[in-house]
Amino acid sequence: LVIDQRKCYDHITEKVFRKMLKKFIDDKWLIDFAVRVCFINGKLPIGTPTSPFVHHVVMLTFDYFSKEISAFSLRYADDNFLAFYTLEDAQSAKWRIKNFWWYELGIRSKRNLCTIRPLDSKCDFCGYIF
Repeated sequence: LVIDQRKCYDHITEKVFRKMLKKFIDDKWLIDFAVRVCFINGKLPIGTPTSPFVHHVVMLTFDYFSKEISAFSLRYADDNFLAFYTLEDAQSAKWRIKNFWWYELGIRSKRNLCTIRPLDSKCDFCGYIF
């Protein structure tokens, strides 16, 4: 299963970032500071050094989730590759991932770019051929 996020930086909000930071730390001052440093006018800008950090903090819970539902998973920024034993497992996981992204993180997947294919056919994931 190869699935990609749609406009990942645009979808990350201060509210979601705060929620994820609270899972790791309980220092309100530090959380407020991180939000002030990383967001500009409520938006996560593209191209700043802190933006990938924010995205990875937000996606950490998804990383744990993907390890639970798949035999193998790999994430590079907003691109995700997950391996399953059966087609049915991959189909089920596709919808579980889309629901997790939307209801937990406020992120959507790219339309028509979620593909499920057998591992014996070539799959290009971020330039690496599986």
